[in-house]
Amino acid sequence: MAKPRVTVIVATYNRVPALIAALASVRHQTMPEWECLVIGDCCTPETGEAVAALGDPRMRFINLPERCFEQALPNSVGMALAQGEYLAFLNHDDFWLPDHLERAVAALVQHDADLFIGTAAFAMNPKFRDLDFTITEITPAFRTLREAFVRPFYYLEPISSWIVRRCAADLVGPMTPASACYRTPVEDWAMRAWRSGIKVVASDEITVVKDNTMPPKDSDGGTYSFAKSALAPLLELSALVSPDDLRTQLRSKHCNAVAAGHNPRDFLTPVFPPPPDMFKRLVTAEAATQFLETGEDAFAELCIACGFGKGLRARVAVKKRVGQLFTVQPQLDTLLLAAREQLASLA
Repeated sequence: MAKPRVTVIVATYNRVPALIAALASVRHQTMPEWECLVIGDCCTPETGEAVAALGDPRMRFINLPERCFEQALPNSVGMALAQGEYLAFLNHDDFWLPDHLERAVAALVQHDADLFIGTAAFAMNPKFRDLDFTITEITPAFRTLREAFVRPFYYLEPISSWIVRRCAADLVGPMTPASACYRTPVEDWAMRAWRSGIKVVASDEITVVKDNTMPPKDSDGGTYSFAKSALAPLLELSALVSPDDLRTQLRSKHCNAVAAGHNPRDFLTPVFPPPPDMFKRLVTAEAATQFLETGEDAFAELCIACGFGKGLRARVAVKKRVGQLFTVQPQLDTLLLAAREQLASLA
């Protein structure tokens, strides 16, 4: 197989229906020069079997020997193993429009940029069976790393809207495990990228859809235990209409949701309830300048003042998603050694 232009990195844990829908959106990309590394977070055999059943030699499954409980470490493993000039991230329950890679790479080349941040729509499909899903939110257009310093933790989500040049990713380094940072790993990496001075190009065209559907309340074992994919109907719809027509439909569905009274999250207003004096310190130009010059983050001071420990959001998310307790995370070097051995055995 020729060296791929893009390496797609998919971190996953025991959610086969959603994963297969996400991988189908990769296989339908108009840019075919990619490889896809599916990094399992110590998954049961069903995940590897499902990837193998696709029969696509561009897709390889690497199962980590220890649980990481979040995506940062699996993503870092994928970044280290990648062969492509560009690295594209895809959450296992997200979906790319067919022209996502093509548009992102074209924008990076045109603007000689290092990081592409696209626009994502958040979908809900409680019926799990038809095309009548709802778009509850759309991320702000033209998001920046500087703005992320003072915005909610989900301002730059989903990571599925990012594509980064390999050389820039090497400059910033791997993602920090959730247990080692006050911000989320996505925020932490973005803040380090901002300090490194990489150039960002953003877009207002929707190329990503994130599944925001909650399974029925009587589902046991967390949200990942529900054996259906809410995004499967998007695969059917994307096969029927052009990407531009699909974008138009997504925005129309969002307008309908707003008109019906849906109250979306605010991507632009900080949601932390800190002491007023600490909040003022966080949002000042001085706080941003201090971070750029020294790496000292006023947000960490804020968390300490509020009594919030490192990895707080990850602990809550793990309990909600899989009903497990977030425990000690493995070392990246140990995971990389095992991953390289698996990859060699697949050659």
